[in-house]
Parts: sequence; structure tokens; C-alpha cells
Amino acid sequence: MKKLWNQNNEAKALIVSTILTLIGFCGTVFLFWLQRYDIPLAVLVGGGITILSWLVLYLLKKTGKPHTKIEIAVMFSRLIVVTSLAVIFAILAYHAFIVIFSPIAMIIAYFVVSLTSVIIFSRKGE
Repeated sequence: MKKLWNQNNEAKALIVSTILTLIGFCGTVFLFWLQRYDIPLAVLVGGGITILSWLVLYLLKKTGKPHTKIEIAVMFSRLIVVTSLAVIFAILAYHAFIVIFSPIAMIIAYFVVSLTSVIIFSRKGE
């Protein structure tokens, strides 16, 4: 556990968001057998967006140069991607009756993983 807290903040958030996404997916994987595959896939997509954004921020931090504009762009693009995916799949579900994953479950999973990662990010800051 000490090795986790010795990492930089982006690495901590990346590790925590990956663990939370895997726990959330494993906790909802039984829904595949109940023909509700949209919820586990939504958890995977919502958490995956968070994981990818923290990975990009970690790689930017690893270079050692300040990339403030890119970091802000990554944060805003994460919100744009989540919002656009939710709108697209809500339209597909309610107008075309094509259910790939649940937009509500995706937003909830994204919110939970992001909020927990930010709490861990700010709890023991550098």
C-alpha cells in the first residue's frame, strides 16, 4: 500500500480507477446471464473513458514538461465523449430500439469512478 502512495497523483488515480472499473464490471457480470448485457458494458465503457484520460495525464506528467493546455483539453474531451456517447446511445435505445449499453449506467459508472479517483487524487497530494 505504501508503494501506491509513493506514486504521483496521476498514477494513483489511474490505479484506483482501473481497480474500481474492474470491481464494477465483475460485480455486474452476472447480468450477462439475465440478458441485461447493457449494464456491464456501460460500466466498462464509463470506467474505460476515465482510465484512458488518467493514462494520458500520467504519460504527460511523466515527460516532466508542463502541459497545462493539454491537461485541460483532456479533461474537457473526457466530458464531451461521455456526453456524446450518452446522447447517441439514448437516441438509439429510445428511437431505434437498439440497446448496446445503458447511457444511465454509463454516466453513473463514469461519475463513481471519476469521483473516487479525484478523492484519492486529492487525499494524499504531493
